[in-house]
Amino acid sequence: MQVAHACRAAGYAAAIPASWGDELIADACARRLATRTLPSAVFCACPRVRDRLLGPGPDLLPYLVCSVAPPVATARYLRGLYGTVPIDITYVGACPSATGDRSIDRQVRPEEFFATLMRRGIIPIREPRVFNSFFAPDRRRCYSVPGGLPIDRILQQPPDSPAAAPRETDLPLPIVPRSTVEIRDVEYAAELAQYLIASSPVLIDLAPRLGCACSGAVGGVPVAQARTTVQALEPPRSPTPIVDPDIEVDVELDALEDERLRMGRADLDPPTAAEPLEPPDPPDPPDPPDPPDPPRPGRSVPAPGASGLELRG
Repeated sequence: MQVAHACRAAGYAAAIPASWGDELIADACARRLATRTLPSAVFCACPRVRDRLLGPGPDLLPYLVCSVAPPVATARYLRGLYGTVPIDITYVGACPSATGDRSIDRQVRPEEFFATLMRRGIIPIREPRVFNSFFAPDRRRCYSVPGGLPIDRILQQPPDSPAAAPRETDLPLPIVPRSTVEIRDVEYAAELAQYLIASSPVLIDLAPRLGCACSGAVGGVPVAQARTTVQALEPPRSPTPIVDPDIEVDVELDALEDERLRMGRADLDPPTAAEPLEPPDPPDPPDPPDPPDPPRPGRSVPAPGASGLELRG
Protein backbone atom coordinates (compact mmCIF):
# COMPACT_ATOMS: atom_id res chain seq x y z
CA MET A 1 0.00 0.00 0.00
CA GLN A 2 2.79 2.46 0.86
CA VAL A 3 4.55 1.73 -2.43
CA ALA A 4 1.27 2.31 -4.29
CA HIS A 5 0.94 5.72 -2.62
CA ALA A 6 4.56 6.53 -3.46
CA CYS A 7 3.97 5.63 -7.13
CA ARG A 8 0.96 7.93 -7.24
CA ALA A 9 3.03 10.71 -5.70
CA ALA A 10 5.67 10.15 -8.39
CA GLY A 11 3.09 10.66 -11.14
CA TYR A 12 2.14 7.08 -12.03
CA ALA A 13 -1.56 6.40 -12.59
CA ALA A 14 -1.40 3.04 -10.78
CA ALA A 15 0.96 0.45 -9.34
CA ILE A 16 -0.04 -2.93 -10.80
CA PRO A 17 1.31 -6.08 -9.10
CA ALA A 18 3.13 -8.56 -11.33
CA SER A 19 1.11 -11.26 -9.56
CA TRP A 20 -1.60 -10.56 -12.13
CA GLY A 21 0.77 -12.08 -14.68
CA ASP A 22 1.36 -15.02 -12.33
CA GLU A 23 -2.39 -15.67 -12.30
CA LEU A 24 -2.63 -15.62 -16.09
CA ILE A 25 0.33 -17.98 -16.47
CA ALA A 26 -0.93 -20.43 -13.84
CA ASP A 27 -4.37 -20.61 -15.47
CA ALA A 28 -2.89 -21.12 -18.95
CA CYS A 29 -0.48 -23.78 -17.65
CA ALA A 30 -3.30 -25.76 -16.02
CA ARG A 31 -5.34 -25.63 -19.23
CA ARG A 32 -2.46 -26.91 -21.35
CA LEU A 33 -1.68 -29.72 -18.94
CA ALA A 34 -5.34 -30.78 -18.70
CA THR A 35 -5.19 -32.37 -22.16
CA ARG A 36 -1.59 -33.55 -22.00
CA THR A 37 -0.88 -37.28 -21.75
CA LEU A 38 2.84 -37.11 -21.03
CA PRO A 39 2.86 -37.50 -17.22
CA SER A 40 5.92 -35.42 -16.33
CA ALA A 41 6.18 -31.75 -17.20
CA VAL A 42 8.63 -28.96 -16.42
CA PHE A 43 7.28 -25.49 -15.65
CA CYS A 44 9.15 -22.75 -17.48
CA ALA A 45 8.13 -19.07 -17.33
CA CYS A 46 11.62 -17.59 -17.01
CA PRO A 47 14.29 -17.04 -19.66
CA ARG A 48 16.99 -17.98 -17.17
CA VAL A 49 15.37 -21.35 -16.57
CA ARG A 50 14.90 -21.88 -20.30
CA ASP A 51 18.53 -21.03 -21.03
CA ARG A 52 19.84 -23.45 -18.40
CA LEU A 53 17.60 -26.34 -19.42
CA LEU A 54 17.96 -25.97 -23.19
CA GLY A 55 21.60 -24.85 -23.17
CA PRO A 56 23.00 -28.39 -23.65
CA GLY A 57 20.44 -29.16 -26.38
CA PRO A 58 16.71 -29.61 -27.10
CA ASP A 59 16.29 -32.96 -25.31
CA LEU A 60 14.06 -31.49 -22.58
CA LEU A 61 11.88 -29.53 -24.99
CA PRO A 62 8.99 -32.09 -25.07
CA TYR A 63 8.65 -31.80 -21.28
CA LEU A 64 8.66 -28.01 -21.02
CA VAL A 65 5.48 -26.00 -20.49
CA CYS A 66 6.75 -22.60 -21.59
CA SER A 67 5.15 -19.22 -21.20
CA VAL A 68 6.18 -15.60 -21.18
CA ALA A 69 7.43 -14.18 -17.89
CA PRO A 70 4.97 -12.65 -15.37
CA PRO A 71 5.88 -8.99 -16.10
CA VAL A 72 5.22 -9.54 -19.80
CA ALA A 73 1.92 -11.31 -19.12
CA THR A 74 0.86 -8.45 -16.84
CA ALA A 75 1.74 -5.81 -19.43
CA ARG A 76 -0.15 -7.66 -22.18
CA TYR A 77 -3.17 -7.96 -19.92
CA LEU A 78 -3.11 -4.23 -19.18
CA ARG A 79 -2.96 -3.38 -22.86
CA GLY A 80 -5.91 -5.67 -23.49
CA LEU A 81 -7.74 -4.13 -20.55
CA TYR A 82 -7.27 -0.57 -21.82
CA GLY A 83 -7.99 -1.49 -25.43
CA THR A 84 -7.34 1.43 -27.78
CA VAL A 85 -6.47 3.83 -24.96
CA PRO A 86 -2.70 4.50 -25.14
CA ILE A 87 -0.84 3.69 -21.94
CA ASP A 88 2.81 3.84 -20.92
CA ILE A 89 4.10 0.88 -18.90
CA THR A 90 7.20 0.96 -16.72
CA TYR A 91 8.30 -2.33 -15.19
CA VAL A 92 10.17 -2.12 -11.89
CA GLY A 93 11.99 -5.38 -11.30
CA ALA A 94 14.93 -7.62 -12.20
CA CYS A 95 13.31 -10.04 -14.66
CA PRO A 96 15.43 -10.06 -17.86
CA SER A 97 12.41 -10.71 -20.10
CA ALA A 98 11.10 -7.16 -19.76
CA THR A 99 13.64 -5.65 -22.16
CA GLY A 100 12.65 -7.90 -25.06
CA ASP A 101 8.87 -7.47 -25.26
CA ARG A 102 7.07 -4.57 -26.92
CA SER A 103 4.29 -4.54 -24.34
CA ILE A 104 6.71 -2.96 -21.81
CA ASP A 105 7.97 0.53 -22.56
CA ARG A 106 10.89 0.56 -20.13
CA GLN A 107 12.44 -1.35 -17.24
CA VAL A 108 13.87 0.13 -14.04
CA ARG A 109 15.81 -1.81 -11.45
CA PRO A 110 14.18 -1.67 -7.99
CA GLU A 111 17.18 0.02 -6.37
CA GLU A 112 17.19 2.69 -9.09
CA PHE A 113 13.46 3.25 -8.71
CA PHE A 114 13.60 3.80 -4.95
CA ALA A 115 16.67 5.98 -5.31
CA THR A 116 14.73 8.17 -7.73
CA LEU A 117 11.86 8.43 -5.25
CA MET A 118 14.26 9.46 -2.52
CA ARG A 119 15.82 12.16 -4.69
CA ARG A 120 12.34 13.55 -5.28
CA GLY A 121 11.60 13.58 -1.58
CA ILE A 122 9.13 10.66 -1.75
CA ILE A 123 9.74 8.27 1.16
CA PRO A 124 7.56 5.13 0.78
CA ILE A 125 7.81 4.25 4.48
CA ARG A 126 6.19 7.59 5.32
CA GLU A 127 3.25 7.03 2.99
CA PRO A 128 -0.17 5.96 4.38
CA ARG A 129 -0.67 2.31 5.27
CA VAL A 130 -4.37 2.39 4.31
CA PHE A 131 -6.40 3.45 1.28
CA ASN A 132 -6.31 7.20 0.88
CA SER A 133 -8.50 8.72 -1.86
CA PHE A 134 -8.01 5.76 -4.23
CA PHE A 135 -8.26 1.98 -4.31
CA ALA A 136 -5.08 0.04 -5.03
CA PRO A 137 -5.24 -2.91 -7.46
CA ASP A 138 -5.89 -6.26 -5.82
CA ARG A 139 -2.62 -7.95 -4.82
CA ARG A 140 -4.17 -11.26 -3.81
CA ARG A 141 -3.70 -14.54 -5.64
CA CYS A 142 -6.16 -17.26 -6.51
CA TYR A 143 -4.43 -19.84 -8.74
CA SER A 144 -0.71 -19.11 -8.49
CA VAL A 145 2.41 -18.80 -6.37
CA PRO A 146 5.23 -16.31 -7.12
CA GLY A 147 6.66 -16.90 -10.57
CA GLY A 148 3.38 -18.16 -12.05
CA LEU A 149 3.52 -21.77 -10.84
CA PRO A 150 -0.06 -23.09 -10.48
CA ILE A 151 -1.28 -24.48 -7.18
CA ASP A 152 -2.05 -28.20 -7.01
CA ARG A 153 -5.82 -27.74 -6.89
CA ILE A 154 -6.17 -26.52 -10.45
CA LEU A 155 -3.80 -29.23 -11.71
CA GLN A 156 -6.10 -31.90 -10.31
CA GLN A 157 -9.59 -30.50 -10.89
CA PRO A 158 -11.24 -27.46 -12.49
CA PRO A 159 -11.69 -24.32 -10.37
CA ASP A 160 -14.72 -24.80 -8.12
CA SER A 161 -15.33 -21.25 -6.85
CA PRO A 162 -18.66 -19.57 -7.70
CA ALA A 163 -16.98 -16.89 -9.79
CA ALA A 164 -15.19 -19.52 -11.83
CA ALA A 165 -18.31 -21.57 -12.51
CA PRO A 166 -18.94 -20.13 -16.01
CA ARG A 167 -15.46 -21.24 -17.05
CA GLU A 168 -15.68 -24.81 -15.80
CA THR A 169 -17.31 -25.92 -19.04
CA ASP A 170 -14.19 -25.05 -21.07
CA LEU A 171 -11.65 -26.40 -18.57
CA PRO A 172 -11.81 -30.21 -18.76
CA LEU A 173 -10.81 -32.57 -16.02
CA PRO A 174 -7.10 -33.27 -16.46
CA ILE A 175 -6.29 -36.54 -18.19
CA VAL A 176 -3.35 -36.93 -15.79
CA PRO A 177 -3.80 -35.21 -12.40
CA ARG A 178 -0.48 -33.77 -11.29
CA SER A 179 1.13 -32.18 -8.26
CA THR A 180 3.92 -29.62 -8.19
CA VAL A 181 7.44 -30.52 -7.13
CA GLU A 182 10.11 -27.90 -6.47
CA ILE A 183 13.70 -29.05 -6.99
CA ARG A 184 16.04 -27.08 -4.74
CA ASP A 185 19.26 -29.10 -4.74
CA VAL A 186 22.38 -27.71 -6.38
CA GLU A 187 22.73 -30.97 -8.32
CA TYR A 188 19.27 -30.52 -9.79
CA ALA A 189 19.94 -32.43 -13.02
CA ALA A 190 20.04 -35.85 -11.32
CA GLU A 191 16.75 -35.31 -9.47
CA LEU A 192 15.11 -33.94 -12.61
CA ALA A 193 16.20 -37.01 -14.57
CA GLN A 194 14.73 -39.33 -11.94
CA TYR A 195 11.28 -37.77 -12.24
CA LEU A 196 11.36 -37.88 -16.03
CA ILE A 197 12.64 -41.44 -16.29
CA ALA A 198 9.99 -42.64 -13.82
CA SER A 199 7.25 -40.75 -15.74
CA SER A 200 6.01 -39.30 -12.47
CA PRO A 201 2.75 -37.30 -12.72
CA VAL A 202 4.31 -34.05 -11.55
CA LEU A 203 4.87 -30.48 -12.67
CA ILE A 204 8.53 -29.85 -11.90
CA ASP A 205 9.61 -26.39 -10.82
CA LEU A 206 13.23 -25.20 -10.96
CA ALA A 207 12.62 -21.45 -10.92
CA PRO A 208 14.11 -20.50 -7.51
CA ARG A 209 17.01 -22.92 -7.98
CA LEU A 210 17.95 -21.43 -11.37
CA GLY A 211 17.64 -17.79 -10.33
CA CYS A 212 14.14 -16.70 -11.39
CA ALA A 213 13.67 -13.26 -9.83
CA CYS A 214 9.87 -13.46 -10.16
CA SER A 215 9.83 -16.52 -7.91
CA GLY A 216 11.76 -14.68 -5.20
CA ALA A 217 15.30 -15.76 -6.03
CA VAL A 218 17.47 -12.85 -4.91
CA GLY A 219 20.85 -12.58 -3.28
CA GLY A 220 20.93 -13.37 0.42
CA VAL A 221 17.72 -15.45 0.41
CA PRO A 222 18.09 -19.26 0.55
CA VAL A 223 16.49 -21.12 -2.35
CA ALA A 224 14.15 -22.99 0.00
CA GLN A 225 12.80 -19.67 1.34
CA ALA A 226 12.53 -17.73 -1.93
CA ARG A 227 8.79 -18.06 -2.49
CA THR A 228 7.77 -18.04 1.15
CA THR A 229 9.66 -14.76 1.62
CA VAL A 230 7.57 -13.15 -1.12
CA GLN A 231 4.32 -14.71 0.09
CA ALA A 232 4.92 -13.42 3.61
CA LEU A 233 4.45 -9.90 2.23
CA GLU A 234 1.23 -10.71 0.36
CA PRO A 235 -2.39 -10.63 1.51
CA PRO A 236 -4.35 -13.88 2.07
CA ARG A 237 -5.33 -15.93 -0.99
CA SER A 238 -8.52 -14.95 -2.79
CA PRO A 239 -11.31 -17.55 -3.23
CA THR A 240 -12.20 -16.03 -6.62
CA PRO A 241 -10.15 -15.14 -9.72
CA ILE A 242 -8.35 -11.79 -9.69
CA VAL A 243 -7.95 -11.06 -13.41
CA ASP A 244 -10.86 -10.62 -15.83
CA PRO A 245 -11.38 -13.92 -17.72
CA ASP A 246 -13.03 -12.12 -20.63
CA ILE A 247 -9.78 -10.39 -21.61
CA GLU A 248 -7.83 -12.70 -23.90
CA VAL A 249 -4.09 -12.64 -23.31
CA ASP A 250 -1.58 -14.79 -25.17
CA VAL A 251 0.98 -15.99 -22.63
CA GLU A 252 2.17 -19.18 -24.34
CA LEU A 253 5.70 -19.27 -25.68
CA ASP A 254 7.32 -21.35 -28.40
CA ALA A 255 10.73 -22.02 -26.88
CA LEU A 256 12.42 -22.83 -30.19
CA GLU A 257 11.05 -19.75 -31.92
CA ASP A 258 12.01 -17.58 -28.95
CA GLU A 259 15.56 -18.93 -29.13
CA ARG A 260 15.76 -18.16 -32.86
CA LEU A 261 14.56 -14.61 -32.26
CA ARG A 262 17.01 -14.04 -29.43
CA MET A 263 19.87 -15.44 -31.51
CA GLY A 264 18.88 -13.13 -34.34
CA ARG A 265 18.91 -10.13 -32.01
CA ALA A 266 22.31 -11.21 -30.68
CA ASP A 267 23.67 -11.21 -34.25
CA LEU A 268 22.37 -7.69 -34.85
CA ASP A 269 23.04 -6.03 -31.52
CA PRO A 270 26.60 -4.95 -30.67
CA PRO A 271 28.16 -6.44 -27.52
CA THR A 272 27.77 -4.44 -24.34
CA ALA A 273 30.40 -3.73 -21.75
CA ALA A 274 28.67 -6.14 -19.36
CA GLU A 275 28.79 -8.99 -21.88
CA PRO A 276 32.02 -8.75 -23.90
CA LEU A 277 32.55 -11.06 -26.81
CA GLU A 278 35.23 -13.67 -26.59
CA PRO A 279 38.34 -12.55 -28.49
CA PRO A 280 38.59 -14.28 -31.87
CA ASP A 281 41.33 -16.76 -32.63
CA PRO A 282 44.33 -15.12 -34.28
CA PRO A 283 44.23 -15.51 -38.07
CA ASP A 284 46.68 -17.72 -39.91
CA PRO A 285 49.68 -15.80 -41.26
CA PRO A 286 49.12 -14.80 -44.90
CA ASP A 287 51.16 -16.29 -47.70
CA PRO A 288 54.08 -14.09 -48.77
CA PRO A 289 53.03 -11.86 -51.69
CA ASP A 290 54.53 -12.25 -55.13
CA PRO A 291 57.20 -9.67 -55.91
CA PRO A 292 55.68 -6.63 -57.67
CA ASP A 293 56.34 -5.88 -61.28
CA PRO A 294 58.77 -3.01 -61.82
CA PRO A 295 56.96 0.29 -62.30
CA ARG A 296 56.53 1.61 -65.76
CA PRO A 297 57.56 5.15 -66.57
CA GLY A 298 54.87 7.81 -65.97
CA ARG A 299 53.12 5.91 -63.18
CA SER A 300 53.60 5.82 -59.41
CA VAL A 301 53.07 2.70 -57.32
CA PRO A 302 50.77 3.18 -54.31
CA ALA A 303 52.20 2.52 -50.91
CA PRO A 304 51.20 -0.76 -49.27
CA GLY A 305 47.66 -0.46 -47.88
CA ALA A 306 46.67 2.46 -50.14
CA SER A 307 43.16 2.37 -51.55
CA GLY A 308 43.74 3.67 -55.01
CA LEU A 309 46.14 4.38 -57.84
CA GLU A 310 47.28 7.86 -58.80
CA LEU A 311 47.86 8.43 -62.50
CA ARG A 312 50.29 11.04 -63.69
CA GLY A 313 50.66 12.32 -67.16
